[in-house]
Amino acid sequence: MQPALKHGTVLLGLLYAAPILAANLDDVQQLKETRQCSGCDLQNADLTTVYLQQANLGGADLSGANLNGADLRGAYLLQANLQGADLRNADLRGANLTQADLSRAQLRNTQIDDTTVLSDKWALVHTLNNRGTDGLVLTEVDLAGAYLNELDLTTVDLSGTDLSGATLEGANLRGSNLNDSNLANSSLFIANLADAQLTNVNLIEADLRAVNFVNADLTGSNLTDADLAIARLEGANLSDVALSGSRLEAALLPNATLENTDLTEADLFLSDLQNVNLMSAVLDGANLTGANLTNSTISLGSLRGVDLAGVATRNVDLQGADLSRQDFSNADLRGSNLSQADLRFTDFSNANLSGVDLSSADLRGANLSQANLTEANLTGADVSRANLAGTNLTGATLSGLTLEANDFCGAIMPNGQERIC
Repeated sequence: MQPALKHGTVLLGLLYAAPILAANLDDVQQLKETRQCSGCDLQNADLTTVYLQQANLGGADLSGANLNGADLRGAYLLQANLQGADLRNADLRGANLTQADLSRAQLRNTQIDDTTVLSDKWALVHTLNNRGTDGLVLTEVDLAGAYLNELDLTTVDLSGTDLSGATLEGANLRGSNLNDSNLANSSLFIANLADAQLTNVNLIEADLRAVNFVNADLTGSNLTDADLAIARLEGANLSDVALSGSRLEAALLPNATLENTDLTEADLFLSDLQNVNLMSAVLDGANLTGANLTNSTISLGSLRGVDLAGVATRNVDLQGADLSRQDFSNADLRGSNLSQADLRFTDFSNANLSGVDLSSADLRGANLSQANLTEANLTGADVSRANLAGTNLTGATLSGLTLEANDFCGAIMPNGQERIC
C-alpha cells in the first residue's frame, strides 16, 4: 500500500518519473547504416522518420522507441519487442511482425495492408484506433495490453473482454458494458465510465485516477491496490467490492453504496463520503484523516485501528460498529447513532454527543469527561468504570444504565443539577 499523503500535498502531482533506459548508441548507429540489427538494444531510441525498408530487426528490443513516421516497409520484426513504441504514421506494409509484442504500442495512422504479417489481436487493435468500433464484436476478445487511449467506446459491449495491462486513458466508456472483464494493471486515467456496467470486474492495481464513475455499477468487482485518487464515484454501487489497500485520496463518493465493501487499509484521506451506505463495510486500518462521513451509515462495520482524527461524523449511523479504543476527543458526533456499538475504552473527552443514540452501547472504561451528552439516549448502556467527570447529561435518558465505579465529579445530571465532587 502506498503511504498516506501528507497535509499540503498537491493531489494532482501524483506522478512519479521512472528512470528511462537508453538505447545502445552503437546499435542505433549500426541500424541506421546497415539496416541489420537483429537482437539489438534499441530501447527508447529516437528513430522518427528513419528509412528502415527491409531492415532486419528480428528479436530486437524496440520498447519505448519512437518510430513515428518511420519507413518500415518489408521490415523483418519477428519476435521484436515493441512494447510502448510509437508507431504512429509509420509504414508497415509488407513487414513481418510474427510474434512481435505490441503491448501499449501506438498504432494511430500506422499503415498496414494485406501484405503485413500481423496477428489478429494487433490487427484488431489497429482497426479500433483507426476506424472505431462499427461492426466489431468485442465481447470476450483478447485486448490485453492494447493501446486504446482517447477512443470513443460509448455504450460498447466489452463484457468478458481481456483488457489487462491495456491503456484507455481519456477514453469515453460512458454506459459501456464491462461486466466480467479483466482490467488488472490497466490504466484508465481521466477516462469516462459514468453509468457503465462493471460488475465482477478484475481491476486489481489499475490506475483509475480522476476517472468518472458517476452512477456506475461495480458490484462484486476487485479493486485491490487500485489507485482511485480524485476519482468521481457519486452514486456508484460498490457493494461487495474489494478495495483493500486502494488509494482513494480526495475521491468523491457522495450517495455511493459501499455495503459489505472491504476497505481494509484503504487510503481515504480527504475523501467525501457524505450520505454513503457503508453497512457492514470493513475499514480496519483505513486512513480516514480529513474524510467527511456526514449522514453516512456504517452499521455493524469494523473500524479497528482507524485514525478518525479530523473526520466529520455528524448524523452518522454507527449502530453496532466496533469503535473500541478509538480517539473521538473533541469530535462532533451530534445526532449520530451509536446504539449497540462497541465503545470500550474509547476517548470521547470534550466530544459533542448531543442527541446521540447510545442505547445498549458498551461504554465500559470509556472516557466521557467534559463531553456534551445533552438529550443523549443512554438507555441500557453499560458505562461501568467510565469517566463521566464534568460530563453534561442535561435531558439525557439513563434508564437501565449499568454503573460501576464511575466518576461523576462535576457532572451535570439529567435534572440540570451539578454533582458535587
